[in-house]
Parts: sequence; C-alpha cells; structure tokens
Amino acid sequence: MGESEILYKYKGPDKLKYILDILINNRIFCPKNQMLNDILEGDFKIPYSNHVWSEIQHNFDYKADLWEKIEQVEGLDPDTLYTPNGLGTKLHRLTDEIKKRRICSLAKNYNTARLWTFYAQDSKGVAIGVKVEDEHSTRCEIQYDGVHVIENLENLNNMDEKIYEIFSHKNPEWHQEREVKYIKHVLNDLRTKWKFNKELEEEILENEIYLKVDVKSVYYIKRRIDTTFKNILEKIISYINIERNQQGKDSIQIIGLSVEEIDYGL
Repeated sequence: MGESEILYKYKGPDKLKYILDILINNRIFCPKNQMLNDILEGDFKIPYSNHVWSEIQHNFDYKADLWEKIEQVEGLDPDTLYTPNGLGTKLHRLTDEIKKRRICSLAKNYNTARLWTFYAQDSKGVAIGVKVEDEHSTRCEIQYDGVHVIENLENLNNMDEKIYEIFSHKNPEWHQEREVKYIKHVLNDLRTKWKFNKELEEEILENEIYLKVDVKSVYYIKRRIDTTFKNILEKIISYINIERNQQGKDSIQIIGLSVEEIDYGL
C-alpha cells in the first residue's frame, strides 16, 4: 500500500510521555538499533565458506586481536586489508554507519496479540495508527528469512544500500509482528554547515531522530485499559481534535477493541 498505508505503534501506559509526543507533535522517536529488543537487529553475516572472512566476522569488534589473527591466516596480507579501499576498512566503515542509523519499527496490524503483550505493557496500552510523512527516511519491508548474508564482498561501496538490505532481514521467530521499518537518514551534507547555526543544528537533530507522521487513530483493549489512563487519553485527544478540525484535518479516532477482535494467530 506504500506511503498511504496506516501503520501502528504499540505503547504501554508506562511510556505515556512518548504517547503524548506522538499525539501532540505527530512524530515518533527513533532509537538506534542497539536499543531495539532484537539483539540481532542490524547484524549481518559474510560467507563462512571463505576462511579469511570468517575470521574477520568472528573477531569484528576487536580490531587489535583481529590484526593478530589476520596475520596468522595463510596467504593474507593485513597491509592490503586495511588500505583505504581494503575490504576490512569497508566492513568496519559499514558497522560504524549502521550504529549511526536510527530505526522506527511499525506494525501493519492493530490487533496482533503478540504485539499487545510485548509492546503495550501486557495489553494495557494503545496501538496508535499513523500515516508516515517523512522525507528523511527510507521504508524497509521485512523478510523473515534470517540475518542478512552479504554475498558480494567486493560490492560494499554503496553503504546506504547495504544498510537497508541488512535491516530488511530478521529471523523467522519475529514473523507474526508483520513489521515495517523506517531507516532515518544521516544528514551529513547539512552537518558540515551546522557548527555555527543553532537553528540548523536543531532542525538536523529533529529530522534525524524523529519520524514525522500524521496520527489517525488510537486503539485500546476495553478489558485491559486502566480507567484513569483511558480518561486522560480521551481528554487529550479531544483537545487535539479541536485544533485539527480548525486546521481542516480529520479527527483522531479512539477505538476500544473487544477480546474477540484480537488475533491470537490460532
């Protein structure tokens, strides 16, 4: 469905400040991949049939140890591996670029039991329906076929392309989430100009850290939601809707779900 599609962000009442930020400011905070719940997020493999590169992969975060091991690999000259265009240099640059990216994970469904349980504080929270309106990000459809394998080790010049390939693969255990990722861009061109421009600095940080959205709906499970939390949401959304209507925008719909409407994947 592309950019007109409504996607969902699940949040629990313990994340109230993030819920309010989404509703009021029409934006979703995007953490770095190290903060996401899948410890393999942003991970990748290189073909283990090649002994040299299995050594590189196995010892990736320990460059000093890596040098020693590379010297022990028959037929490999470590001096060429870490030249400006050497493969070791490119692989380390790739991991550095991955760490800079910020990720927003959204779901295609508002009624998935697994998501309500994991991300909405045991189904006590909300699923916020949004339309993504962000020009500083790239949409990433997920393939649940395991951690990405970089088959062509020589073709690492296009870092952005490789990063999106890496983030588009997850292990099959996550398939019920029907996830869509948005990968935030690093605005390197603008960053060279921001040093003496406070307004530009704030704009860059805003565009790199948040995903811009238009909020359309808020779902909750009637049996589970706390009455006080529900009342707070209803009052805040009513005030937001007054302003939205004045701007000619549709109201945010707040919708209660019965247990029978939740998909348990049975």
